Amino acid sequence: MQTPNLSLDVLQERYSELSRVHKRIARWLFEHPTKALELNLDEMAHATDSSRSTILRFCQAIDVEGFKGLKKMLAQPVTQSLQHVIDDDVLHWVYASTEAAVRDTFLQLSAAVFDQVVAHCAQARQIVWFGSLESGFMAEGAAHKCSMLGIESLAYSNYQAFQNNLRFTTSSDALVVISWGGDGEHIRRPVTRAMEQGVSITAITARRMSWLGEVADWTLVVGNQYAVHEGREITLRAGQEAITNALIFKVAAARGIHWDVP
Repeated sequence: MQTPNLSLDVLQERYSELSRVHKRIARWLFEHPTKALELNLDEMAHATDSSRSTILRFCQAIDVEGFKGLKKMLAQPVTQSLQHVIDDDVLHWVYASTEAAVRDTFLQLSAAVFDQVVAHCAQARQIVWFGSLESGFMAEGAAHKCSMLGIESLAYSNYQAFQNNLRFTTSSDALVVISWGGDGEHIRRPVTRAMEQGVSITAITARRMSWLGEVADWTLVVGNQYAVHEGREITLRAGQEAITNALIFKVAAARGIHWDVP
């Protein structure tokens, strides 16, 4: 039997025909198409909470020749997608810039500084996240992830609201300020007031030598990737998101919080 040109799109069309157990395997493949390529039969059975024989029966159900046929089916669209990214100037720039932003973030990460930030946040009463505009969305997302992990946290995405509520932030809290440029009155005013109250500040910024980078107790510098349109920077925030996620999960680990990786 020859393995047909079966893509994930075709598998989606046939999804309704599958058994309940086979649907679970299909859903996992939809969610982890590249990770699946790295697994052997036993590992995939474990990842999908099934068995070797169930995986092989799934292959029969979708008309592919065994586990090797399944891997070939998964590899084909991935290869085609990568080629499309390479051939498309815009997609290639976004892909390369995103990769560079994350790489540069971790390559210039000071282990000593990062460990100090983690220790400070792990011992804090709560983590207070502050950012404005795009950085505000990231602050809110960080607080949400903290809450899901059981870490006391709150976020402000409006500098006036943050400034008005600073009386509730104390030296026992950890303040993390997310700002691409690290300057502006919307940053200077509330951060200055927080410093006057004795609150320690962690900066997450793309500009090491910015005002925020200079005054913060700890500064985590992220990859500086962006486009320019009419003199304005359109930023790629992959580095900020990566270091924020790293901080959240390191703090969780320091607090003895455990999580599963699917």
